[in-house]
Amino acid sequence: MTDLENTKLCAEALELPQPIEERSGAIWCGGHSTRGFSGQGEYRSGGLRFNPLHNDAQAMALEDWLLQRGVITIQRTDFMFDPYEGTVFFFEADMTKAENHRRAIVECVAKTQTQKEEQP
Repeated sequence: MTDLENTKLCAEALELPQPIEERSGAIWCGGHSTRGFSGQGEYRSGGLRFNPLHNDAQAMALEDWLLQRGVITIQRTDFMFDPYEGTVFFFEADMTKAENHRRAIVECVAKTQTQKEEQP
């Protein structure tokens, strides 16, 4: 999955304001429709730019989401991800680097959301 796809799944997990959509290479949540000046079509403006791969506060909100659901445990420098019975994912990276920590969180949430959608 791409970073944008993972980010969109994370926004959906946090139940951020609708619509959740890609605009200008980023994920935006909420906002409102506005008619163009020439009356040609509508575009969406405003809203929250959601980018947990680069925003510590947004990544920590996702980490809380994982911890509250009991799908992640943190052991030394590894993340262990166990969203459903019999499924374990490891993310091996130097967790002293913030960008690796944020990426592990985003990937864990995206995998959780994907598996949740696949459940009968």
